[in-house]
Amino acid sequence: MKKTMKLIAVALAFSILLNGTFVMAKQSKQTGIKTKSIKLSVKKKKRIILINRKKKAVYIYKSSSPRVAKVSKRGMVTAVKIGAAQISVREKLGKKEKKIGTVKVVVSSAKKNIPTFSPQPVQTARATGTPTYTNTNAPEPTLKPSAKPTPTPALPSDPRMKATPSGLAKKQNGVTYGEVKEIQYYSTTTERNRNAIVILPDGYSEQKKYPVLYLFHGGMGDEKDWMAGNIQTMIGNMNASEEAADMIIVLPNCRCREDDSAANADGFALGHVQSFDNFINDFRDNLMPYINKNFSVAEGRENTAVAGFSMGGRVSLHIGITLADKVGFTGAFSPAYGIFAYTNNGLTEEGLFTEETFTLPKEYKNNTFIMINNGYQDTMVKKEPERYHNALSANGVEHIYYMINGGHDWQVWRNGFYNYARYLFQTPDLKPTPAPIGPKNFEVPADYDRADKSVTYGEKKADTYYSTTTKKERKVNIILPANYTEEKKYPVLYLLHGIGGDENEWMSGTPQYIIGNLAAKGLTKEMILVIPNCRARENDKATTEFTLEHYAAFDNFINDLRDNLMPYIKQNYSIAEGRENTAIAGFSMGGRESLNIGLHMPQTFGYIAAFSPGYGVFAYEANGVAEKGVFTEETFRLPDEYKDNTLLLINNGNSEGGENALGGTCHKVLTNNGIPHLFYVTSGGHEMKVWKHGLYNFAIRIFQS
Repeated sequence: MKKTMKLIAVALAFSILLNGTFVMAKQSKQTGIKTKSIKLSVKKKKRIILINRKKKAVYIYKSSSPRVAKVSKRGMVTAVKIGAAQISVREKLGKKEKKIGTVKVVVSSAKKNIPTFSPQPVQTARATGTPTYTNTNAPEPTLKPSAKPTPTPALPSDPRMKATPSGLAKKQNGVTYGEVKEIQYYSTTTERNRNAIVILPDGYSEQKKYPVLYLFHGGMGDEKDWMAGNIQTMIGNMNASEEAADMIIVLPNCRCREDDSAANADGFALGHVQSFDNFINDFRDNLMPYINKNFSVAEGRENTAVAGFSMGGRVSLHIGITLADKVGFTGAFSPAYGIFAYTNNGLTEEGLFTEETFTLPKEYKNNTFIMINNGYQDTMVKKEPERYHNALSANGVEHIYYMINGGHDWQVWRNGFYNYARYLFQTPDLKPTPAPIGPKNFEVPADYDRADKSVTYGEKKADTYYSTTTKKERKVNIILPANYTEEKKYPVLYLLHGIGGDENEWMSGTPQYIIGNLAAKGLTKEMILVIPNCRARENDKATTEFTLEHYAAFDNFINDLRDNLMPYIKQNYSIAEGRENTAIAGFSMGGRESLNIGLHMPQTFGYIAAFSPGYGVFAYEANGVAEKGVFTEETFRLPDEYKDNTLLLINNGNSEGGENALGGTCHKVLTNNGIPHLFYVTSGGHEMKVWKHGLYNFAIRIFQS
């Protein structure tokens, strides 16, 4: 008996020991702070990373000195001014709340390492008037072999739209993602249960109401289509970076018929595409009521959004326009045929709307957000999205429409979702940011080219370099970004002047203010501006001289730039190398040369702009001078490996001929050659007003990766 009792006691003790060890091990996984201290310079940001976060817990961040360092509800710390602060972190789980710890934040000014120099006086602009340039029979420049291209970002045509951030669709360290739930709901439309996927925001709580985004798939997909595009990761990363509001995302099957499986999708059959149109009934009568009943939803059109790609884009436009009283946000990425009457792929449809009926009721025209995008190289839906855009414009419906490099693919759809999600549920009245006046939204804001007392500008360095091309020292102006430091690498923009100017001519257009103001607002990256003398000959002094020899000196600059100036800049300044970090632009004769250099050296330049380009790009005769041209219409193109990853922008003033000026001719030839590019006409003649307008629009589009 004693022996038995002893064995029981030993077993009990062992059990307690094991149980205690288990409990201790379980309790050891407490939430903690990975980031114990943060050092930031003013205006910089860094996130506080927690470890062992609990799914149902709410984390509260508070700064001891918001004037020094403020912190968002997601733990993003922003440095405001020099000083020190502490961020306390608390965990709230149900009714219990406890302190996790504190993070010390030290804010300092950015380090400065700015070279000293003797500024040169800025020359006033030379009168240029209407261009009468006649250009050279210069020898063909000798170019280095083409290097393998480094991809440049897919850049939207609308400056309000951003390039997709690198890694947006990949999971990031320190980011937690919401729960993904597979659900079923009963459909009175199809008289059967139907599948859907619900993505909940991180920290989802029944105590909070969330807006809802319904995302629709393509013609051959189902509710899993968007998951293949990593939508749950994209929205999680956007929530973590505070680029998007917390929201519930619902992924339904839009093939609304008895057999709704993707495996039995029958392509362009009429019954197949009509099953997508039938989804509006299932959406209104079954899916929305189910989601509202079973999840913590903020109801009302201001909290309801729809979006989709391809056939799902057609569905979103159908639902968004028809159910405007229920839906306040509509996104269509590469929307398919069928909104209007068409014949395509052996199929003819009457269309869901006519161009006259594709509109919103008056009470919703100015408080509904609509976005449409498409890829420049989309051979599936072709120009149908532009047709939808034109009809909305004609009917006075506010919306955003933009193009981006890409085909009928995820590059375009992910960018569409990214930009759409940035706008969702952000403003109570739903009114989108007004589009600037002018074609393709190329207008500039007031005072964009003037000094702002609240902005710190970079310094100008008057430098020289030795040219083996001209066998002499040559002058160049360098404009450094504010707080330039050799500890950081900067992209470079080369700015080229006109026929009568030199390295000082651009200064009358205040590029230091244009770029500095944009950088201060975060609308462009900090960059180094290099403004050379493009007259590559022994006598390179500024002169207005309409001769073949003078024009040849400009065409010769490609050799000086490649062999002397660019190596000098690389050796003496802290630059980020690669075509994705190198841009070239110029006006008038400098526009001719930016096209000459950029198109002949696409392995070097990922961004090219020509503002009112001068004669000589193509063959011409004028003022008693004839040239064969730097290009023929057949050779005015980019190699295939570069045409879809190069940003090319051209503008002209309306008073110098607009689309009938040389810039317009370049635009037409590029279009005929299938080269993606941007072209616009703005108010003005052959003058600095037009050229700095072009610089602004070029600058907001470059180095955005």
